[in-house]
Amino acid sequence: MRFTRGNVVIAAIAALAGLAVPSATAAASGAPPPSWPQARYNAAAAGYNPHETQLSVHNVSKLVTRAVAPLGQSYAAAAPVVADGMVFITAYSIPATSAELEAFPESCGAPHGLSCSPLWTATVGDVAPSSVAVADGKVFVNTEGGPENLTQMLSAYSVHCGTGGASCSPIWTATFHGRSYESVAPTVAGGVVYVPVGKVGRAFLNAYPVNCSTHCHPLWRGTMVDGAEASAAVGDGYVFVTDYDAQLYAFKVGCARGGNLCSPAWSGSVGENGPRGPAVDDGLVFVGSQNGDLYAFNARGCGTVQSACPPVWVDVTARLKNILADPAVAYGLVFVTDYGNGNLYAFPEHCASSSCPPVWKAFLARQDLSDPAVANGVVYVSEGSNAKNVGIDAFSVHCATGAGTCTPLWHGTAGYYIPSGPAVAGGELWAGSGPINGPANLYAFGLPVPHQSSASPGEHSTSPGASPRTPRPGTPRGPARLPFPPSPA
Repeated sequence: MRFTRGNVVIAAIAALAGLAVPSATAAASGAPPPSWPQARYNAAAAGYNPHETQLSVHNVSKLVTRAVAPLGQSYAAAAPVVADGMVFITAYSIPATSAELEAFPESCGAPHGLSCSPLWTATVGDVAPSSVAVADGKVFVNTEGGPENLTQMLSAYSVHCGTGGASCSPIWTATFHGRSYESVAPTVAGGVVYVPVGKVGRAFLNAYPVNCSTHCHPLWRGTMVDGAEASAAVGDGYVFVTDYDAQLYAFKVGCARGGNLCSPAWSGSVGENGPRGPAVDDGLVFVGSQNGDLYAFNARGCGTVQSACPPVWVDVTARLKNILADPAVAYGLVFVTDYGNGNLYAFPEHCASSSCPPVWKAFLARQDLSDPAVANGVVYVSEGSNAKNVGIDAFSVHCATGAGTCTPLWHGTAGYYIPSGPAVAGGELWAGSGPINGPANLYAFGLPVPHQSSASPGEHSTSPGASPRTPRPGTPRGPARLPFPPSPA
């Protein structure tokens, strides 16, 4: 949101009332502008926004729906991204006919429900595209040409490429053979865009320069086996990516030039095919497995080049369950959801033994749980498997100890099918979801402000100026692949 004299007045009124106004108060205090610039916040994929100061355990229970912005497609599965005064979200239709990247002004979540029509859109393939990453004035998105067209495409758009609902074209693209999923978003670090590509038997981690031209070629390629179903993470001088062959691979940053191949510097087994994306923090890299276990590895490996490294510790959510979401790391805890039993778990980041019990847990809903998002002492998770339990829950990160069970501070509803993973920035909580037959919507939740109707938490009130858009019919896309069958007990 731009900082204007009007915003100063609103902020002053809100301050007198003891309420918060996103962005305006941040700008007035000199705080960093609201931002959640990548799918998991940063290149380390920690899922934690350390700059959020407005939403907290003391006021999150007061959240109301600020805006519901209709999208141009039926479904939205990937998390929204907030950067450069904009909110970016992807949407798609079924049968696979088209997919879109849509760019909204961050003022969609403004106190008085400003217009929530997209400033610009772009067609980005035929099937469910990934979330995006924003860096250096560009928006990067990964998608594929369709179920029978095994061609992936990485596209780069200018953040401010259009207004008034304009249709934008990419600045540059890179194409390659392979399959992709909405969970495989680009990761940007140090002027390089990382994206897993390929298919079983011919899979790679590709590294592209942020500043490139169409038919962009990779700086280097890391060799994989079966391909990834999650984004890469960068930290401690390595790029980490999980492979469907039940391995975590670590490649040295800048390990080759001229498009040449790299072998992993080290690898680690996570016990079951189809692991989720890694998260890096404080010298450790964390990965959830489809066997229900959470693994922690030393981010720098175990001292031997190209060695198979054992985990530092392994924590068990529930035996033979299924983790289908990326972890989040903050406040000395690792947060992870388990698809198999519907729980959110908080484990100690530094376990003193080979395994630790959870610090606390909370039941959400069976199946369909998002990656957790953490900001200012609150952890948010989207969940739902039917119309009765779809929504977003917010918990205190320190809600219990001794493996206690927690209840949410707040629950907000958002459509019929599972909302996307949430993003938190500038006093606003963003997610994508929608009714069963579309259209998909971009939801903005925030604290109430003067003159706003007293909508109850989760109550939907479409912002003035948001015009209905006709979606394409279909049914929402399920998990990228069916959960891998658990091993026999």
